[in-house]
Amino acid sequence: MPVIGVVVCILVLAGALSYAGLRGSDGGTATSSGAAVGTLLGTNAQEGLGRLEGVMTITLCTKEESGPQCNPSPEIFALHKVYLLSEDEELYTLIPDKDGNFSVMLPPGTYVADVEKGLGSVKGVPAAVIIGSGEVATLLINIDASAAH
Repeated sequence: MPVIGVVVCILVLAGALSYAGLRGSDGGTATSSGAAVGTLLGTNAQEGLGRLEGVMTITLCTKEESGPQCNPSPEIFALHKVYLLSEDEELYTLIPDKDGNFSVMLPPGTYVADVEKGLGSVKGVPAAVIIGSGEVATLLINIDASAAH
């Protein structure tokens, strides 16, 4: 499986589940529901696959607070893994990068996206994500952890 960026991939034979955390970059189109199908991928895309791209934002401080403690660290993003479950029950685990971005190439289909609950309230998931062949879908996840500290 060709990879764009860094891969964390573990194949779990019990239950025939495949876990993958992939990171990459390309633009996409978003909707407020988290379910989106958008722009076509370039000619170098793997034939038949589509891409899910996402951005996770984490708010650590209230509007009245400021400073370096308000910036989420890579470890805080890693606490909030993104899970995608396909129609045939294959599970993908994506780990956001230091800026909250995540990306994965997927076969066309409908996936259910959710996030590992770590800190605060979560908006944007669970959500249905539709991946089309040669298309980019975008998922936006917002986590408000300002009340958690």
